[in-house]
Amino acid sequence: MCKRYKILLYLFTSILEGKCISWCLFDHYWDKRTTHSLTKNEFMEKYCDKKISRIYHILYNLITNVHFDAQLYDLLKMVIQSHELIDQPYFLAVELYKKMLSYNPNKENCVHFYRYLIINAWEFEGTIVKGLLFEKKYEEIKDFAIQHTFATIDTSFFMESSIWRNVDYEEYLESRNIDWRVEPTFEDSLRLFP
Repeated sequence: MCKRYKILLYLFTSILEGKCISWCLFDHYWDKRTTHSLTKNEFMEKYCDKKISRIYHILYNLITNVHFDAQLYDLLKMVIQSHELIDQPYFLAVELYKKMLSYNPNKENCVHFYRYLIINAWEFEGTIVKGLLFEKKYEEIKDFAIQHTFATIDTSFFMESSIWRNVDYEEYLESRNIDWRVEPTFEDSLRLFP
């Protein structure tokens, strides 16, 4: 088993244990340097500027470049179903959703993605995915996830309209009297879509 594969296993199991990856990595790094002359706050500032950005680049490359086998996809499915991605950095969560949707764009995975978008204030993106869910266009949700830039390592981007492939999904939902708000639970969302 290669080192990169092991890092992904660590990433997924850490998320499943409810750990925020950046804090987990920070604590690991800080523990190794307790004799450092900086205070923890000073150290955190330096760490955030340099280390987290570097670690995020490594994680991004791992997610996008490592071949996922059945074991990694099973773990990723557990991560997505656990709702623990809500607390992770945007770019990391979105890349993991893209990976899962490219592997299996079924209704359940698409609903998880929709809820993630709405809960994290990607309102227009969530509206588009909600409209596509009502149309049962799971492959198109996969295309939207892969083609749209949601976040980079440093920045998040938000759409300014709910138009995707010449369809205004806000109008689509309004014309069918479908509420734009997120449902209280995942199960409610799953039942909402035909």
